Amino acid sequence: MNNNYSAIEAQQIIENRWIDIINDQYTELKYIQKRHSHSFINKIHEAKETLNTLTEVGVIKRKFPTVSPYLNDLNLLLLTYGIAVNGVLMNIGYTNLCSIIGNKVIHYIFMVNIIKRENNKKDLSSIEFFQYINLSFKEFLSEIEFSDKDIIILGDFY
Repeated sequence: MNNNYSAIEAQQIIENRWIDIINDQYTELKYIQKRHSHSFINKIHEAKETLNTLTEVGVIKRKFPTVSPYLNDLNLLLLTYGIAVNGVLMNIGYTNLCSIIGNKVIHYIFMVNIIKRENNKKDLSSIEFFQYINLSFKEFLSEIEFSDKDIIILGDFY
């Protein structure tokens, strides 16, 4: 190291080198997976157990009666976790983040519902099927009786 640096400058150089070393490690996906994947898996497992318990006790059915059959889903946990992490990194406010998560959950349920309806099309002609499947997102929201407030509450729940 060059002796011409002040103590503060030398300390900054050392800290910057450590940051560079750590950044190199954390930009390599293999390192992150090997070192930290257990933490993510454990958290998702705990969340799924909590969701199972809340379903068994009837809390979910009491809070969200019209969509409760769809809420105990591992895919929703993964979806909402990714959105929450992204929202925190983007400094999105809590209420806005809850709204985003709630909308994504409802949209996921909407898509699952459409796929389920599509699978039940066996005895319908093509015109009847189109009318049966052709359900807008707004119509779906009114069908499940969800308001903007309910969406935020659902996002907060997840």
